Amino acid sequence: MLIVAVYVGYFLVFTDKSAADQNTSNALHGCTSYNPLNASVYKANLDPVLNSLAKDISTSRFGNKSQGTGGDEVYGLAQCRADFPLSHCVQCFQEARDQLALFCPTQNGGRVYVDGCFLRYANATFFAQPYDTGSSNCSSSSNSSAEKFSEKTLKLITDTVGRAPANNSFAIAWTDDSTSSTNIYALAECWESLASDGCQTCLEQAQNQIGNCLPSTQGQVLEAGCYLRYDTNSFFSLNGLAATNTDQGGGSKSKTVGISVGITGGAVLVIVAAFFAYFKFRQPTFGSERLDIYQPGDFRCQFAGEESNFGEKAVRFDYEQLREATDSFDDKNKIGEGGFGQVYKGTLQSGRQIAVKRLLASESERVTNEFWTEIEVISSVSHRNLVTLLGCCTLQDQRFLVLEYMANRSLDKHLFGKRKTSLSWEARFDIILGTARGLAYIHELHEHSHVRIVHRDIKAANILLDDKFQPKIADFGLARLFPHDRTHLTTRVGGTLGYTAPEYAVHGQLTEKADVYSYGVVVLEIISGRKSIQTGLPCDTQHLLPWTWRLYQRNEGLSIVDPRLEGKFGAEQVLKVMNIALACTHDSPSKRPSMSNVVSMLAPVSVEARPVKPTFMEIDSDAQHMLSGSTSQLGSSSAAGPSNSSASITHSLQAR
Repeated sequence: MLIVAVYVGYFLVFTDKSAADQNTSNALHGCTSYNPLNASVYKANLDPVLNSLAKDISTSRFGNKSQGTGGDEVYGLAQCRADFPLSHCVQCFQEARDQLALFCPTQNGGRVYVDGCFLRYANATFFAQPYDTGSSNCSSSSNSSAEKFSEKTLKLITDTVGRAPANNSFAIAWTDDSTSSTNIYALAECWESLASDGCQTCLEQAQNQIGNCLPSTQGQVLEAGCYLRYDTNSFFSLNGLAATNTDQGGGSKSKTVGISVGITGGAVLVIVAAFFAYFKFRQPTFGSERLDIYQPGDFRCQFAGEESNFGEKAVRFDYEQLREATDSFDDKNKIGEGGFGQVYKGTLQSGRQIAVKRLLASESERVTNEFWTEIEVISSVSHRNLVTLLGCCTLQDQRFLVLEYMANRSLDKHLFGKRKTSLSWEARFDIILGTARGLAYIHELHEHSHVRIVHRDIKAANILLDDKFQPKIADFGLARLFPHDRTHLTTRVGGTLGYTAPEYAVHGQLTEKADVYSYGVVVLEIISGRKSIQTGLPCDTQHLLPWTWRLYQRNEGLSIVDPRLEGKFGAEQVLKVMNIALACTHDSPSKRPSMSNVVSMLAPVSVEARPVKPTFMEIDSDAQHMLSGSTSQLGSSSAAGPSNSSASITHSLQAR
């Protein structure tokens, strides 16, 4: 069989949808069996190693780093897959880092592969280690033609493993068989720290293990120095890769692609890149088909006459394009509405579904500020638990944001809507954990940037759910960029009644701990299926937070659990999550855990949260009368006084 290798200096990929939509929650992992000699010393070495890897992987896809001596030193390595979008590498690394915090919370070493990247750290060097016991994963479904499928898959894997060591340690291959309804895709990759012979040894060991998966339709092996996977669904990017069809027998065709360093290929790449840059920047407006080659975080929306300063890259939609996608903004496509405007479901000509946020022009200054704030914030970050901004549009005084479409709408629709959904406890816990990860990411951007982000309006309505009920934080219109060298910001209060931290509502003092407080309230809503403020109930149960605390003190915390769960939950886990939520609403912002600590506490093995009486605000009868389901936004605080747990505060309310 003829196999053609493609030699290039660097690997340029115009990523297709399959790469952009990979499920990073699908992980292989392993942990050591030992704890550090001195946990604080080990962490002091681990954090700078991980921060260094994050920077390296964002620019070159690979990094290795070591720090410390005396038994608690740390060696770390991270690598993005060669076909994975470079713009997604930091997001993937952060996901891998979150996964290790969950899987290996106290151990002195661990490794994890999520779709797109690998991360490992340990207290001894492993950079040149090719293999060990390995981690494997096989799907539960099997191919109906077991013998033929296994034979074809093993042949494809052998081809792929054979090409990778000589081609910059990376190769992909796939079958293209017109006589079969099932094609097979394979990928082999070694970490850059391995020499060619070590790569060959590692992949051969992985090949021996992955054969045990057959005839399963999917198998993957993570070794110390390499990764090997096959699947009946395409899971890598093909765009931008040169490929050659060759006869493989049985009417089947296979395509194999490898990459390695070459001077000639590098020169060709420069020319290609130059043409790409020219055509990219010469066009002021991009259509829907052009959108698919851009990745989240790659652009800033910029328009003539606007004060944006967001850089030169732009993805801009024409108004006619959005009007056509939404059927002239027909009410049947309306999926959300608030004080800011409406959100419509749309379908581009390419078939891609989008959400179009149409901002009303009645309060032009406020709308414009929120419009540019949301663009600035969302387009500067990329995380699987943050909503993705796809583009923007302006038409006279109208503003449009184009966002990824979330099939299961917002969390509040499932908890409090007319058609309440009976979310299982497992689904609720995944939402609690995913939201914590998203907040931890935006709060700790100082690892990659000089600012953090404070959302200011964390609530169930701003947590969107995709088709698998995975959460994504949305609506960054009120967000504030927070310099890392500032202890707090003093600002006009913004947010939603029932979720706003008392020190912020009363004194206007804003830190990321205001988001932590709001998160704690949302977690209690998820557990109970109740709104944070629910009028029409007995007075002592209208406010979720103090009611929960009273039951918690009497060891009756499980009384708040949503009856729709019908007792199908682990009491120990629910109480653990409740403890964390109450700790997040501590009277003192400094005593509230950080969101990264919350992620760690949600791990199966973690430090127990120790809540004390939380701070909550009782709303007087006039304010309660103004509520129409606790969806009002705080405009300003009309009271300023000492922060205590029984303060009665009236707020000026503004619909949002």
